[in-house]
Amino acid sequence: MAIEKFGSNTIDILVNNGVAFNRKLIDTSEEEWDQTINSNLKGAFIFTKAVLPYMISKKSGVILNVSSGAGRAGFSSLSAYCAK
Repeated sequence: MAIEKFGSNTIDILVNNGVAFNRKLIDTSEEEWDQTINSNLKGAFIFTKAVLPYMISKKSGVILNVSSGAGRAGFSSLSAYCAK
């Protein structure tokens, strides 16, 4: 983890962003679907859960969850991405 690797005792900010494959559903592989869902949804969960103890103990920190209007409007070439 970053705390041990960089010798810091705090994490000040976490930015949860994601990945997208520009493919129609019919052309999206199961691997691409899984990678998108695991990165964009599960990744945000895992990283947030990991940094919360440090932020809570320091009573400070910011978590930014980046999202997209694509989830509201939908795009035919971003099926897995829009599913999040």
